[in-house]
Amino acid sequence: MKTLKVTTCLVCFVILTCLSFPGCGGKQVTGDVDKPITPEEMPPAWFTNPPADDDKYYRATGSSKENEEAAKTTAVAELIMKFAPTKVGSEVRLKTTSTMDGESENITQDYISNSTAFAEQKRLSGYQFPKKDIAGGVYYVLARIPKETLEQHWETMWKEAETAVKQGDTYLESRQVVPALIEYAEALKIVTLLKPDPDKVTPDRIMSKTRDINNDLEISKEDKEPTADYGDSLDDPLVVTILYKGKPLRDFPLKATYTQGTGLLDNKEGQKGTVISFKTDEDGKGSCWVNRIDSISWDNYVQITADVPDSIPLSKAKTGFRYTSKFPQGELSEPPIVYLDGDSNDIGQEFSPGHSAELKIHPLPSDCWIHLFTITAKGEFAYNQSVEINEAYDGDGWSITPEEPPWTFKIEEVSLVRDQGDGFESILVVTTLKACELDIKELTGKRLIRELDEQVGEGQWNADSITYGFK
Repeated sequence: MKTLKVTTCLVCFVILTCLSFPGCGGKQVTGDVDKPITPEEMPPAWFTNPPADDDKYYRATGSSKENEEAAKTTAVAELIMKFAPTKVGSEVRLKTTSTMDGESENITQDYISNSTAFAEQKRLSGYQFPKKDIAGGVYYVLARIPKETLEQHWETMWKEAETAVKQGDTYLESRQVVPALIEYAEALKIVTLLKPDPDKVTPDRIMSKTRDINNDLEISKEDKEPTADYGDSLDDPLVVTILYKGKPLRDFPLKATYTQGTGLLDNKEGQKGTVISFKTDEDGKGSCWVNRIDSISWDNYVQITADVPDSIPLSKAKTGFRYTSKFPQGELSEPPIVYLDGDSNDIGQEFSPGHSAELKIHPLPSDCWIHLFTITAKGEFAYNQSVEINEAYDGDGWSITPEEPPWTFKIEEVSLVRDQGDGFESILVVTTLKACELDIKELTGKRLIRELDEQVGEGQWNADSITYGFK
């Protein structure tokens, strides 16, 4: 009950504020509430006591300290609320309450902008301004619109909606699914701005058509989860098949997007990027390629969706491809294996942010160097530290242990902090037989490989990585 009382008070406050502010009509508010208003500053009588609506017109008043056009905009906003459908009108009113910050001007401007946007959506014209005045530096206007003009406008919009539905039906007969959906979306946008009329095309009827299309669409993919090295490409394309009512659908627009990991995608037309578009062929198949892998993760994911406006609901036209990427290995002895809490990269662990994990690297050759890096889900490299492995050590929280070589390097507690954005992150370990200077700004995987080859000799290093996520 307390919540209800608070809400009621809030709405009342907003309405009262709107009515008392010059931008919403009603009485004039001056900058100094203690300063008496002179007769010359008084608003005109038709503003304080505006004429009522009648069989011919809707009427409303507006005012502004800026200029006459701003006063007209305010009056039109108030006028719209008189003939807007109840649902839309309520949404505009409620929008003013949700942004309330104690400043009546901000509330009013938000109210006006929403009402104006509503009018623009309807492409409505025909407003008249039979009275205008200026008093005390404030502009006042009286706005009206003929009811006959509104009725003609509504009828035109109904015809536009019905035409869009018929055009959509025509497209669908020739299996042009996307053009049909675009027409249905336009019809739905129009009818939701009109007062419901059961004798005309209804939102439920239009939405039923889009639901039927969605149910008749089928998207499938080739189930592959390949593994490749960072910087390389995937050998095989990512292929999806689109069926409509069980038959291949040609020229269906698709979009490929990285949602985990990153890389360079490619289509048949030569478009490249982390987001690309492509279409299905006569067999209903659409293909794109991972041209270059720019992240290290056991769970890279390329999502495939219908490339249509957001207003078109196609929940079934969605799938995706996973692949694993690792940092390439060099030629130096046996590669190291990285463990977090005793598990290697094959597990794909998830941790709570701030979790302290045991980091273990084994096997390691004696008299080598290990170099630690972190890699974000976006493929960004960050250097951490380098450690020489040449003698046993058991220090505060970390150790180097000979086990009849190979050796083991262990840090008892590594804090895994989510400060690199969402997604899976990786720890990369590189081993060399020489010291290296790898604390490089704007480091990338390609540059790291180049620096290693230049500083220790081509291929005279090795590497392993482990990927983890956050719960």
